[in-house]
Amino acid sequence: FAVGAESKGQKAHEKRANLRIKDDPRILVVANDLIEKLDKEPNAFRDKKVFDRDRDPEKATALKVVTPARTLEIAKGDKLWSLKAPVADVADASKVSGLLSKARNLDVEKFITEDAAKAAEYGLDKPQLTCEVKADDGSTMKVLIGKDATEKDQLYAKRGEEPAIFTVKKDFLTDMDVKLDDVRELVAARA
Repeated sequence: FAVGAESKGQKAHEKRANLRIKDDPRILVVANDLIEKLDKEPNAFRDKKVFDRDRDPEKATALKVVTPARTLEIAKGDKLWSLKAPVADVADASKVSGLLSKARNLDVEKFITEDAAKAAEYGLDKPQLTCEVKADDGSTMKVLIGKDATEKDQLYAKRGEEPAIFTVKKDFLTDMDVKLDDVRELVAARA
């Protein structure tokens, strides 16, 4: 479509724009705020959720968090969450749920580049943290967390399967870099 000149609406404060759809001889009058909403950078229209909405992390069957210091693996059994690494034990379901919720709510703050060849430049060749979530459909979603971004309180990141490099809030690293006792079930016996 093509947008023409701005015109006043019925009220002095209302602004309208003329719009013509390709191959249609009619000229339509639309609210100017519609045009303003469309007149944005392409990144403004991208989905900002890091983990795929269709494969909800809160319905995950496994979680793996890898840092240079440790690997933590948790899997969902029939009834309980279980630690698989670094030890085999029962995991605290509410704490695992909290981690998965943080993954679900992780948003892109700013898109940086589509050039995956620049991963090393952003610390993504040797990430500070890798978070893998196995969805209930068996697929795996992965995010790599790199070095500090130029923006305050942000880190560079990328999805494992995509070339885009972006920033996320720094607190995701702190929240996900958990120790074994942070997710281990502390109940001595179950009824």
